[in-house]
Amino acid sequence: MPTPFEVSVDEWVRKINRQFYQLDEEVVDLHNLSIENYHDITHLMDEIEELKVKIQEINQEINTIKFIQVIAINNNPILMKKT
Repeated sequence: MPTPFEVSVDEWVRKINRQFYQLDEEVVDLHNLSIENYHDITHLMDEIEELKVKIQEINQEINTIKFIQVIAINNNPILMKKT
């Protein structure tokens, strides 16, 4: 028959094992969360790059429209008389 001390030691060992198991689960959860965050960040960075390209295209279109307006104003005899 085990002594009270042996029973206590057995309980401590079980408790420590449970805690290590829980810690291991938490580490796995943290690892999975880190991977998920990495994928989210990578996706957002890709979207930011796409938006930068679209902004550059829009700026080029705006500059083209401005250029066309300047040409139109310079070639319009009515507008040229007013200036």
